[in-house]
Amino acid sequence: MDLSNIVPINEPDVIYINHSNIYDTYWIHCPNGDVSINHNLLESFRQYRLVIFDLGSEHFGDPRDELILNVYDTLAMHKLNFLVITHLPEQHNIRPNLKYCPNEYHISREFLSGIGKKDLFGNRKFPLSCLNNSSWPHRIYNYVKLRQQQWFDQILWSINFNFDIKSARPDSIELDDNTVQSWSDLSSRFKSNYIRGNLQKEAGNSGSAWAVDNPGYQDSYANLITETVVLPGVYISEKTWKPIANGMWFFVLGCPGTVAHLRSLGVDTFDDLIDHDAYDQEVNFYKRVDRLHTVIEKYTKLDHKKLWRETVDRRRVNQEKFLNGDFDKKYLNEVKKIVINKCKLINHR
Repeated sequence: MDLSNIVPINEPDVIYINHSNIYDTYWIHCPNGDVSINHNLLESFRQYRLVIFDLGSEHFGDPRDELILNVYDTLAMHKLNFLVITHLPEQHNIRPNLKYCPNEYHISREFLSGIGKKDLFGNRKFPLSCLNNSSWPHRIYNYVKLRQQQWFDQILWSINFNFDIKSARPDSIELDDNTVQSWSDLSSRFKSNYIRGNLQKEAGNSGSAWAVDNPGYQDSYANLITETVVLPGVYISEKTWKPIANGMWFFVLGCPGTVAHLRSLGVDTFDDLIDHDAYDQEVNFYKRVDRLHTVIEKYTKLDHKKLWRETVDRRRVNQEKFLNGDFDKKYLNEVKKIVINKCKLINHR
């Protein structure tokens, strides 16, 4: 998502470069595989009064923590007037012109703005859904472990078996031999995109990352979110926002500390029903999965119908806050303020 969609950036003396363009322009990829900074590009930035580098969308797989600070230090070294947007909330304001902006939250609000409220009260068929499209190794590991649980048959799940583990991203977890063999066996048994039971049509992909018109969201009480990455350093994509926007309970298999960050934004995480703290802060991914599954097992034994009715108002508040932008009253405003102030300085020179 471009920051320019939500922040007024229309000054001729301001250059805005979004995350995707940075990889095409900022780095020079050498034939031997090395990557170096495009200093000619940086020199060309001197003609602008303000340079905005938007790294606010997920870009794991490159040098993770180093990338953003590397960009920042390089711009500072060239004595440019700049603003760097980070996708990591823990980096917000650790340097003067480094700001966090939850781009994925705002684009999710845009695409999910038409969600209705009619289904927040009625009974649902599945206690839990877990939908997976790109079968990254952490999702494979989670799925193989889920199949070992006695309550697995209660879950509405989807997963793409047409995935070669060798094509995993460089930031992926490592899979043990038993998991690799189990995945191979399952891949040979099932269709490429397999959906639990007879719901293949209804729960299949609709072609949109923001699609919620399937039983995973419409006929399930809770959603087990399998985020894009599970590395340290909180990153939240549209996958986490979809069940919140749908007024559902949720579990998160993502970066450690994700649920704690959601709480800090004002999201009701239903801690009286779900013991997120038992797994959320565990840094070791494999231990985090085990702890998460233990929490889910306890959840499967609850009276979902009764609790669903009792929590309808709280779930509706989550939905309304999501749609109203209440889960980001801080970060976007700070980014807007610094951009507007810098543009005012430009206009007065």
